[in-house]
Amino acid sequence: MRNAEKLLLVGPSAIIGLILSAQLCARALAEWPSSSLLWYLNLQVFRPLRYGIDLLPGGDGLAQSTWIIIPLVALVGMALLLKSRLPLAIAAHLGAVYSALILYCSGRTSAPVSTLSPAAWPEVWVDPSLLTAAILLLSLMSSAIAHREYWREIFA
Repeated sequence: MRNAEKLLLVGPSAIIGLILSAQLCARALAEWPSSSLLWYLNLQVFRPLRYGIDLLPGGDGLAQSTWIIIPLVALVGMALLLKSRLPLAIAAHLGAVYSALILYCSGRTSAPVSTLSPAAWPEVWVDPSLLTAAILLLSLMSSAIAHREYWREIFA
């Protein structure tokens, strides 16, 4: 596997890791409801995932995000099994769209930056928008690498 193909995996695997860690945090919170760290992770860090997809009636965004992880895992697995870059490029683009949706939901669920006083500035550094922005950057990098590889094949 070439370096560009390894970098194609970064975006989808970051989203898969984020969704799986949110699911794991929710399961752990059911087992240890008195853990303040798990409550913080569930209510603050993974809040955009809960609001990420409200397209289907019933269930919360975290349960519905399973419908995102299944195609991502299937596309990455198919790409690795068939040694094809097309499913990996599709997974990178799907991951970029989903991470943009998560960042949008993160902005809608957090306080606007203009209303923060200087005393509240340390809270900005633990804002879930930073995590979702990092996931978006990784996904956009994978998507850009997919575009670069296909343009390179077209003009070669």
